[in-house]
Amino acid sequence: MKIEDSQVTKNEVPFVDLADFSEGKYSIAKISEKYPDLIVKETRTKWREGASSGKSPLNNHERIIEDTKLVVDNFGTFIPKTQLVKGKNEKGEIVIYTIQEKVVGKRLDELEYSEELAQQVRVFIDRMIDNYFEHLSSEEGQDEPISFLPDMNIKNFMLGTTKSNKKAQLYFIDTYPVARETPSFVISRSIPYVISNCPDVWKKLIEESAEKFKRKMIDLKLILK
Repeated sequence: MKIEDSQVTKNEVPFVDLADFSEGKYSIAKISEKYPDLIVKETRTKWREGASSGKSPLNNHERIIEDTKLVVDNFGTFIPKTQLVKGKNEKGEIVIYTIQEKVVGKRLDELEYSEELAQQVRVFIDRMIDNYFEHLSSEEGQDEPISFLPDMNIKNFMLGTTKSNKKAQLYFIDTYPVARETPSFVISRSIPYVISNCPDVWKKLIEESAEKFKRKMIDLKLILK
C-alpha cells in the first residue's frame, strides 16, 4: 500500500470527474466515469451537518494511514485492493483519498443466510478475534490492555466480485476508522451494538462469535472491569 502526493497546484484536484455515490461519517464515497471499477472515498474535513461527531479524528493523515495498513495487513484477501492518495479536494484542502476496487454485489444485511457464506464470515471474525488478542498492549493510565477492532457493522461486509477477482467472495470494505478498545468495552458495548443492528438471520452467528471472544478472555485470564 502506497501513499502518493498528487502533483497538484492550488485549486486542482487529483480526480476531475467524480460524482457522489454515498455518504459516510468520515468520508464521501465517489465514483468516476473514467474509472468505473473503482470507488474513491474522499476524507471529510468537517462533520456532516446535523450528524453527531465521531470518536475518531477527521482527516488525520497519520491515523488514516495507520488504520488502513492495520486492516489491509491483517485481513488480506477480505479487503478489496486499496491505495491511499494524498491530494487537494475541491476546496483546496489537503485530504486523503482511499481508492478501492469497487465490489459489485450485495451487502451482507441484504442477503439470506447460507452456510457457505456464513463460513466466510466465521473465518473473518475468527481472524479478527485472533488479531485482537495478539495485539493487546498496555497503555499508561489504562486499567486494562487495549487492542484494535475494525468496525463490525454488518453493512461493511459485501458478497461480490471486483475487476481483479471475478469469483464472488466476502469482502470487508471499511478501512477507517479502526477502534482501540479494551476487552470489557468490547463485551459490554461493541458486541451488543453489532448484534442489535444485525438482521435476525445473522444474529445467531454473531452471538456464537461473541461467545468465542468471551472464551478467549477466560483462556487468557483477562478480568472484566
